[in-house]
Amino acid sequence: MPLCAVVDECLIPIGTSFLISKIGVVATAVHVIREALREDPTAQKAFKSDPNKKEHLIKYVQLSVLHHRQIDKTRTQVSAW
Repeated sequence: MPLCAVVDECLIPIGTSFLISKIGVVATAVHVIREALREDPTAQKAFKSDPNKKEHLIKYVQLSVLHHRQIDKTRTQVSAW
């Protein structure tokens, strides 16, 4: 599923993700999360100063997955999780 960074109510595509459970747990790659960090000035500065750090505070970016399902032959439902 497409994974987007949400900045100022805008969806910015940053990579893909995978649904790995029936309850909605989603997985993605580290490089995709780093793309999201680029959209947050505070996190980007912290990441540049210590790229090996395992945790970063993200204040200005949210993550959203675009989930879609076929309703019938002509309609598809799309939701932002």
